Amino acid sequence: SVVLIACLPSLSEACLHLFAIMPCGCSHAASLVWRMPTLLMILLSAQLRSTAAADASTEELRSEIQELRLRLQALEHHDQETMLSIDTFWLISSGIFIFFMQLGFTMFEAGSVRAKNRMNILLKNLLDSCVGAVMYYFFGFS
Repeated sequence: SVVLIACLPSLSEACLHLFAIMPCGCSHAASLVWRMPTLLMILLSAQLRSTAAADASTEELRSEIQELRLRLQALEHHDQETMLSIDTFWLISSGIFIFFMQLGFTMFEAGSVRAKNRMNILLKNLLDSCVGAVMYYFFGFS
């Protein structure tokens, strides 16, 4: 469509040359033959102009597409880094909340038992947290 639009002014010039005032005594066919080289030159120059314009616009579009691809790759890389940092933050904050929950369970259980069993409950909950952290490191994190 770019080539066709670029050709339109030149085609109108060609039509003007075709239907211009003919020399006296010439028929339409003779006038057409007489003006054929001019018509061909106009059409050829129009084609060359439209091709040059299309090549220039094509190169501009290619460079713009390449620039947009580079910007998209940079944004995707930045998006991956952002998602990794969000995932890391969520993992660490969730782990902190789990250990605070474990501390709350320890306090609840220590208050629910007799004084002589308090040390057993505290040790059981401490070992539960330590074993849970080690098991997560070996099995959950991988």
